[in-house]
Amino acid sequence: MTRHLVFVTLAALTATATADPKDTPKDTKAAPAGPAGKKPPAETAEVGKLMTGTWKCEGSVELPDKSAAKIKATLTAAPELGGFWIHEALDVEMVPAFKLEAYMTFDGAKWHRTAFDSMGGQATGTADPMKDHKIEWAIEKAGMVEKAHLDLSDLKKGMHLTAEHSMDKGKTWGKGPDMLCKK
Repeated sequence: MTRHLVFVTLAALTATATADPKDTPKDTKAAPAGPAGKKPPAETAEVGKLMTGTWKCEGSVELPDKSAAKIKATLTAAPELGGFWIHEALDVEMVPAFKLEAYMTFDGAKWHRTAFDSMGGQATGTADPMKDHKIEWAIEKAGMVEKAHLDLSDLKKGMHLTAEHSMDKGKTWGKGPDMLCKK
């Protein structure tokens, strides 16, 4: 149960990257247009370019007894489905292995994200548009953790992922994972 709480929070953690546009990879291919010439939102394309690649992550997570555990993970991300969605895959080194698959997109007003993990967890969330190269998510989860908020900082030092979790619908909050991911 303790591992489930820790890694349900990790499921919320992998959201989006933020960065200066000058850090955008130059070899990222443009996504093909969707049905009837519809193109992916510029915001999805921008964040997709920033996140694309394989990231090695290290950090810590607070356990229910308030002790900290070190974590290592690999995060891969790339635009998919005609560039309308960003696909994320998180593989956390632990026994048993923890894996997460997530998709996110921008609808012109808000970000939307759905994630599924190898412990039976499922989460959906929304976020306002990127501001100051940051996206903060509000996530509803099936299972123990009811909400999570994510703040992702710039890529100059790496993709910084942090989270908080609540088991009482937002009355109290606990620290979730804090990871720095580098390409």
